[in-house]
Amino acid sequence: MSRIGKKLINIPSSVKVDLKETRINVSGPLGSLEVEMLDGLSVEVEGNNCSVINNSAKSSFWGTLSANLKNAIEGVSSGFSKTINLVGVGYKAVKTGNGIQLNLGYSHPIDFEVDSKVSFDLPSQTKIIFKSYDKTLLGEVCSKVKKMRKVEPYKGKGVHLEGDFVLRKEGKNKWGLKKELKELDLIFCLNLKIELDYVFLDHLITHRFKQ
Repeated sequence: MSRIGKKLINIPSSVKVDLKETRINVSGPLGSLEVEMLDGLSVEVEGNNCSVINNSAKSSFWGTLSANLKNAIEGVSSGFSKTINLVGVGYKAVKTGNGIQLNLGYSHPIDFEVDSKVSFDLPSQTKIIFKSYDKTLLGEVCSKVKKMRKVEPYKGKGVHLEGDFVLRKEGKNKWGLKKELKELDLIFCLNLKIELDYVFLDHLITHRFKQ
């Protein structure tokens, strides 16, 4: 039983859902999309709602089809957006016609051509907002930009996608200790070393005295 698949999907008044044998056509004010029908599943439209029906006892794609259909309806009605931030000295983005020129710390700028179904805006030189009614295509575009300069874990330089978790690591100082090590911990470590030196010296004297 899929908790996602059994939910009803609301259809706005500006969206039209047309059912075919092997696909579902979804059209709205922002564009039109096709959702592939999966085996063992069917779609029913009743008024302003539609639902995905599982006709098979074992269908692992019930929730998948429901999520794809929901994303298509939401995309053609209101659209999706993702924000990318460029973090680093000299990192910037410049609009060039239908594409973006990115300076990401390399010896040369990178020209990136944006798909015609994806629009973008540059509020600043280090911030890019991508918008599209196709959620899958929007994710692919953002993924390509992220791969141009992956975020390094120490200073956090690179291409950041808002909402993504970035694992950060602590740096070390010249003693090999973490920067966040407290002064009290450092004093404790030094005292422990002194005590160990005394134990070793006492053992050495005792051993020579017995000889």
